[in-house]
Amino acid sequence: MDGFWPTFTKRTLRPANYMQEIAAMHTEGIETPEKVVLFLQDFCQDFCVKSNDIYEVYVKEGERVLTGQKIGLLLSDSKKLAVHSSISGEVITLGEALHPLGWKAYAITIKSDGKDERAQLRPFEGSGLTSSKEDLLHFLSDMGILIDYGLPEQVSTLLINVTEFEPCFSSKERLVVEEQEKLAKGLEVFLKLFDSAINTIFLLEKRHQHLFSNLRQICSVIKNTDVQVVRRPYPVTLQSLLRERITDGKKTAMIKWPNAVMPNAVMPNAVMIEPSVLVSIYDAYYKGEPFIRQLISVVGSAVKKPLNLWIRCGTTVDYIVDRCGGKTTNVKRLTMGGPLMGVPQHTVDVPVLKRANGISIDVAVLFDDERKSRVYKPTQCIRCGKCVDVCPAKITPNAIVDLIQDRRYEEAIRLGLFSCLECGLCYYVCPSILPLMELMKMGKYRAVGKHTLLTYNYYKML
Repeated sequence: MDGFWPTFTKRTLRPANYMQEIAAMHTEGIETPEKVVLFLQDFCQDFCVKSNDIYEVYVKEGERVLTGQKIGLLLSDSKKLAVHSSISGEVITLGEALHPLGWKAYAITIKSDGKDERAQLRPFEGSGLTSSKEDLLHFLSDMGILIDYGLPEQVSTLLINVTEFEPCFSSKERLVVEEQEKLAKGLEVFLKLFDSAINTIFLLEKRHQHLFSNLRQICSVIKNTDVQVVRRPYPVTLQSLLRERITDGKKTAMIKWPNAVMPNAVMPNAVMIEPSVLVSIYDAYYKGEPFIRQLISVVGSAVKKPLNLWIRCGTTVDYIVDRCGGKTTNVKRLTMGGPLMGVPQHTVDVPVLKRANGISIDVAVLFDDERKSRVYKPTQCIRCGKCVDVCPAKITPNAIVDLIQDRRYEEAIRLGLFSCLECGLCYYVCPSILPLMELMKMGKYRAVGKHTLLTYNYYKML
């Protein structure tokens, strides 16, 4: 099985829920991986290759690097983001590598020497920089912190997204429980980037109300900070907030949707940030540690038990599977992210994305392609309407995908192509296992004049 109910039986709207099992588990760390793959072209903002994205490389093949050493610079739209080695060892390759989002990008591959020798740490206080906004932004970018460095000039509200759309991930929950002090102090540092006092709101789901007291403690030490319980997680919550809006007195905060590619999008006066970013800001500002580690949830039937793991940036999935008691030969379904919104992968030799908060690894029927049951192969749409029934945006995914495949993008837009939330529910319930979400994404790129290839051109439509 693939970790889900068979497609010919009635299924619920969501995949297997590991939340109760994994939420109570303390985070664990795994030893230094054998190698890491660190990209200098990491197009996580809009999932497409930009011709003006360039990079700088500070190391050569055969050179030995230390943990935390700056090895390159990612340049995009006049913004700089430093990339640091997450292990100590030897640079074995420089060049293009398969990116988990579906193309080849320039990367640095480092082989561990097992020593984990670290470069000198330089906190903000010892960096010689002033407390100005410009110097703080420069420091955070030099530490590789993943924030939007094009912050709007006028911001009235900061939203901290503690919601989790994937039902099987709990990495955000563990950060709130275990890293409460870091969240608070990291938030204080982040608020220094704004010229005037702004309102800060923690978005919390009803099912996570046990975290309310933890967040209230943070609110008690930081002014103009509050917790708001929402009915739905991101991104559905984000869409509902765009309609309902969050109001504070007479001011209305529009939400910044970072991955939107909608034309004529309304410019927001609110910013959304993840809890993991606040923790990385604390480590950089107070300890001088660059962004070289991340917390992810590892779930699925291909591992013995779901875990919340601290891993080094650039760790490949095959290493994680081995350390979680699984076998890479049994992995038949791998998504970078959860089973609903994750990006399908076709090899376990890819590194975990820096923005990912989890991976889903499942076992499928262990037959050769010629012997697989038809229900595990993509077939023709049978017009069952299940994708329409579950769509939170109230559009018709199957009809829009047909138009995309015929290159009739204007008609697809009129049917609601850019209303798609990319939640993955249509793909999950589809009995024909059609890659509806991936095709909708591709349609968006084509419609706005941008081009992309999915991993290994797996879904060939051209």
